[in-house]
Amino acid sequence: MRFPTVDDIKLILGITDDEKDDFIQMQLDVVLAMIENYCDRHFALGDYEDLFLPIDARNPYLLLRARPVESITEILRNDTTVDPGQYHLVKEKGMVRQANGCMCWLESHCGAPHEDLLVKYRGGWDEDEWPADFIDITLQIFCTRWNATGGSYAASSGGGTGEIKSFTVGQVKIDYDVGSAKSSIASSASGNVPPEIAPYAALLEKYSDRRAYGV
Repeated sequence: MRFPTVDDIKLILGITDDEKDDFIQMQLDVVLAMIENYCDRHFALGDYEDLFLPIDARNPYLLLRARPVESITEILRNDTTVDPGQYHLVKEKGMVRQANGCMCWLESHCGAPHEDLLVKYRGGWDEDEWPADFIDITLQIFCTRWNATGGSYAASSGGGTGEIKSFTVGQVKIDYDVGSAKSSIASSASGNVPPEIAPYAALLEKYSDRRAYGV
């Protein structure tokens, strides 16, 4: 599936004019940014740079934050380009592995204490490769924010105009109860998890790198 566009959202909301296009796009951007921040990774296909500090370089496997990985542009060790023959890319898993049998990326095992690795690459889900369940979560979080604001920049205590009662993702119809959703979110929020994310934290675990990085 593709990531929802402003036109997709307007169809769900029943909006026919372009008055709120910018606000809808902003909300979509905010929701994706919230999910990326929570999962500690990138999702949209693009060009990225991941920096691995010396402690990370002691692991022969580097886990990149945007997956799958389309290609490696360059790997720099202390600003010096690493020979592509020294590493192997596992595209789907987003892993870059030392290909010469060495147990780490340092020049030597006792190695210089400051050997940063900068990986430049292109990765993420292509336009039509977004998982359906991820799109479902994104739309539900969008609906939560939309209902909470009444479809405007000013927060609304009531339903307001543009209140979403239900929407359809593919062949699945989701009925949305504003009141119960707000109550559930308020009771589920904990720690640094945004309240809109909290109800979907378990569903996002399979897309999250927080465990991988020990966070």
